[in-house]
Amino acid sequence: MTCFLRLENRRKKIVWCGSAIAYEWVPASRMGFRYLLMRAFGGGQVFVAVSVQNADRPLLLSLKWMGIGLVQCLGGGLLLGGVAILGIVNPRRFRTLLASLAFKEAAAFGKMTWFCKFPTYRVENGRRK
Repeated sequence: MTCFLRLENRRKKIVWCGSAIAYEWVPASRMGFRYLLMRAFGGGQVFVAVSVQNADRPLLLSLKWMGIGLVQCLGGGLLLGGVAILGIVNPRRFRTLLASLAFKEAAAFGKMTWFCKFPTYRVENGRRK
């Protein structure tokens, strides 16, 4: 993401190619709910960190994104709570929506805590530091 922002700051043109072929092996452990939740949280952190790093007014932008994350957390928390209640009544129907909201909530919380990076890949590999 940092490279894209540098290019954008230099007024360079970025082109997307939908017909490009790319392969990547993804371990099964990265398809689990816990990992995806960590990834969403880390994604929120990285998005804000990179945006702030490349901003003309980093303090102002960091406060803006932390505020957005707070509003998203509060609203998402209320929505997640309501859907969780519905999920008790009919778990199959609301499982996907609950997971999606949980990921969005994790990303919003990541925006608020961007300055204290969570080591997703180190936790995944069993290392904390």
